[in-house]
Amino acid sequence: MSLLDCGNGAGMRIGLFDSGVGGLSVLRRLSGLRAAEFVYLADTARCPYGDRAPEEIISFAGQVVGWLRSQAVHAIIMACNTSAATAGPIVRGCAGLPVHDLIEPAARYLSGLSKKVAVLATASTVRSRAFSQAVARHNPSARVVEIACPELVPLIERGELRTAASKDALWRYVKDLEGEQVGAVVLGCTHYPFLSELLAGLLPAPVELVDPAEHLWRSFWGEAGDCAAGAMIDHEPTVFDRTKFFVTGSTDSFAQVAALCLGCKPFLVEHVAVEELAVAKPVEPVVREAIVSDVVSSVVTALQP
Repeated sequence: MSLLDCGNGAGMRIGLFDSGVGGLSVLRRLSGLRAAEFVYLADTARCPYGDRAPEEIISFAGQVVGWLRSQAVHAIIMACNTSAATAGPIVRGCAGLPVHDLIEPAARYLSGLSKKVAVLATASTVRSRAFSQAVARHNPSARVVEIACPELVPLIERGELRTAASKDALWRYVKDLEGEQVGAVVLGCTHYPFLSELLAGLLPAPVELVDPAEHLWRSFWGEAGDCAAGAMIDHEPTVFDRTKFFVTGSTDSFAQVAALCLGCKPFLVEHVAVEELAVAKPVEPVVREAIVSDVVSSVVTALQP
């Protein structure tokens, strides 16, 4: 069952995961799925993922997907581009249910642009070249530059959305873009939309800011999708009311930073231990051809019934 099969999401239980608060920028885009329920897991005990080895990221993603399967979800959104870039193909082969990410929908949009594109992302995502390779599959002549921004996720996870430290870090990453003649900047980590206002003030006009979550939504609903799809929490709170939030780290810290990011009061968050992720028991894993046998083995172990 895919999101498109269900109209307004009736009867759907959708799992999302990220290393922290970043996936909330994706969740808020799903307000048009008014009849769906959501399960959001933030693996804050192991955040950030962006400076982890690929083997770790793949193992973590396998454990998280296994745990989400145990929550009886019908589909999963990898609301973490680091996980999608590093582990996406392997996890989709093991999950046994629809697994969506933001990279491919964004790539389809970016491939149609005539201007040069800069992707701001975590170090792991940049190393994988996931965005540039995905764009090239649609348009080999597209011009894409990927920029690693390792300081941004820790700043956002501390709630530093408008501080001098955040502005200084952003400036170090984008100060050379004007010379690169970049016409569009992609928020290549789901945390980064929470810095979009600050970032917009640093970019030369008329650079376009691209949020991949918007294009994930459009891939489900098309250009005429529900106008509430991108609504913030003060306009469309029901998507958060219909979400169960879990974190592997501090519930209080997550709730407080999430409230800052979304402009709302802190909401209820439950704790799940990292050890519980490793022993979750989803059903009917489907294993594709092994890409890296020892890494795939760790994912399959996490997903075994």
